[in-house]
Amino acid sequence: MFKEIKTNYLVSEMQTESDELSGVVETWFPNWYPDKTDEFNEYIKSAYKNDRLGENYKDLNYYNFPFVSTVKRDGKIIECGTGYTCSVYPKNCLRVMNRHYRAKTSRPNVTTGWARPTIVAFIEQQLEMARRLNFEVAIITRDRARRHFVKYTDALTAKSNQVWEVSDKKCLVTPNEKNPLAWQYIAYTKLTHIGYDFWKKWRIES
Repeated sequence: MFKEIKTNYLVSEMQTESDELSGVVETWFPNWYPDKTDEFNEYIKSAYKNDRLGENYKDLNYYNFPFVSTVKRDGKIIECGTGYTCSVYPKNCLRVMNRHYRAKTSRPNVTTGWARPTIVAFIEQQLEMARRLNFEVAIITRDRARRHFVKYTDALTAKSNQVWEVSDKKCLVTPNEKNPLAWQYIAYTKLTHIGYDFWKKWRIES
């Protein structure tokens, strides 16, 4: 679903007139393409303001992430996210759709479809980058609404070659365990064979 137009620069042309949330999906290694990364850094400085999760985007520097992704519609960023890993994750596990942000004008008022084509392309590109960096497992997390999260990941499974499985309880996904948002539901997919029980590697919310 994507083209590699430059080395480690992936693009999916997903914009359609019928889907106002669609756009051109791009993923790249930040240090390889500083002009793109600088544009992204400038965008997020103002985009996060007055957002419910605004603190998650404040003072971000996208050079600090293994890869970054944007969705552009008519040349303007409407959606973005990164890859991410940290000390509380199992070895060779990476989070995709990290710091996922959607511009307010591009957010659906109601859920009209699970795993839209643009999102499937977004995740597909990020999983490809994770493989190139030799990660074995990828996760997506959500802080609430497990039932909707399951529907979302079921749709991802149906629309791709990846099988996603969702945790029954919230897990610690960042080192700051005292922050309520550090505990989230996890969906995971294998990028290669792993020789361990994935769920036993996580701290589960009591």
